[in-house]
Amino acid sequence: MGKDKSIPTGNLPTGNQAEESRPMDKYEHRRRRLLELKEWQCDGKIARLAERIARSDSYVARMLYEEGKPGKKRIGDDMLEVIEAAFSLSRGWFDLPLGTKPSAASAQRSLIDDSVPAGASLHSLGSKRPAISWPFPTVTYQRLMDLKSMLGPKTGSDAIRDIDNLLDIAVTKWERAGESPARKRK
Repeated sequence: MGKDKSIPTGNLPTGNQAEESRPMDKYEHRRRRLLELKEWQCDGKIARLAERIARSDSYVARMLYEEGKPGKKRIGDDMLEVIEAAFSLSRGWFDLPLGTKPSAASAQRSLIDDSVPAGASLHSLGSKRPAISWPFPTVTYQRLMDLKSMLGPKTGSDAIRDIDNLLDIAVTKWERAGESPARKRK
């Protein structure tokens, strides 16, 4: 008789081990990364995560539901951009292996990618958008979103427009300061 070529039963994955050995789909990976982010950046609180990304607690909770649970919300590409911006994460952070913490370096990246044509709007670039990080340490993106939320839709939008106008004045001042004397006379 020939040798028994079966695999010993003690070496077969069982229960959760069998599930974990399957490749994880991108939505499950994103869900798990969001769980990590919630623990690391929001003290494990859904409410803090929801506040940072300007979504309801319920919406965020549904993004964290396991696959198959009724009412689950998958984390799509648009939502990834919202989360990455709110936490100043480098583009693609959600694709990194589980356990990879956000680095301080992600906040130090260049604000504008040189390959972007002058005058192009981010919306017109579609999927070719550059990686953008928030360059202002004192007036954080979250602080602006909290202000907008606190003031309500109308007044909040007015406040953001006013802040944008003030920022434009400051940028124009520094642009002029950087011009050569010969260019200023023209």
